[in-house]
Amino acid sequence: MCGSPIPQDPEAPAPRRWTLILAGIGAFVFVLAITIFALEWQPNTATRSAKVEPPRQSRSGTAEIGRPRPISPDKAPQEPAPQASPSPATTTPGPVPEPPPQIAVTPDVQPQPAAPEVRREAPAASTEAQQGADMLGLGKSHLREGAYDLAMRDFSEAARLNPDSAEPFANRAFLYLNKADYDRAIVDFDEAIRLAPSSDLFANRALAHFSKRDYDRAIEDYGQAIRLSGSDAELFNDRGAAYAAKREFDRAIQDYDQALRLNPNFPAALNNRGWAYSQKGNRDRAIADYLGALKLRPEDSLRKHVEAALKALGVNPR
Repeated sequence: MCGSPIPQDPEAPAPRRWTLILAGIGAFVFVLAITIFALEWQPNTATRSAKVEPPRQSRSGTAEIGRPRPISPDKAPQEPAPQASPSPATTTPGPVPEPPPQIAVTPDVQPQPAAPEVRREAPAASTEAQQGADMLGLGKSHLREGAYDLAMRDFSEAARLNPDSAEPFANRAFLYLNKADYDRAIVDFDEAIRLAPSSDLFANRALAHFSKRDYDRAIEDYGQAIRLSGSDAELFNDRGAAYAAKREFDRAIQDYDQALRLNPNFPAALNNRGWAYSQKGNRDRAIADYLGALKLRPEDSLRKHVEAALKALGVNPR
């Protein structure tokens, strides 16, 4: 009995047969699914190759174009002022030009650097007179920008092209006056006055004579300027200074009196009259004029001068 095989039940199912059947069915289903998937799916090359675009900015996010802003007065180029009188001559250049507008750019645009400024050229013209007028305008532009050498060249060319116009000579004389080249300034003022006499031209030529200490000619030109202007307080003040330089104090005081009648709030005339009185030995009137000048709150340079004059007379200006 030992070692005899265990008898098998002929009606019992074989487990291995069912396992093989199930495995075959599973393999068939798997292969069928792979086949269907392979037939249905196609790669989308456009999707793979496309780059991601950043979102576009709406119009409301862009910057607006800014309006031009005028240059601040303290940055404006300063023009020379040759006149003894603060009022500008009619032939002197006009107001300081505004700078080019500054334009705000949108956030996605980079501003380009400004190109270097080139010297302006006068536009072509059909006649010499028109060319002269263009060169005159060009010279005034250079004068406002402080390019005095270019302005001088432009005014000289304008005078050559249009010798019957007073303006090129007057403007060139203006430049000579500020370069302290008084002889050349006088020559050009002579020609400008011959072509178109005016109070301002006589006043400027008087200043050139005064600067050369030719006080008689200065007084004569100031007289012509007064005759043409009628009632300019500063011209009387300037002629009074020329008389005082000749130590003709009575005539100087007469001109200062007239200047103050025309403009009672004129600290320079009060200062000048005070000095004339002090030179005549009239201390009280000199002090009264100096104190009157201080009450008008003059600019710093004149205020310091008046205070020094009062201290010299033994008066504390404070």
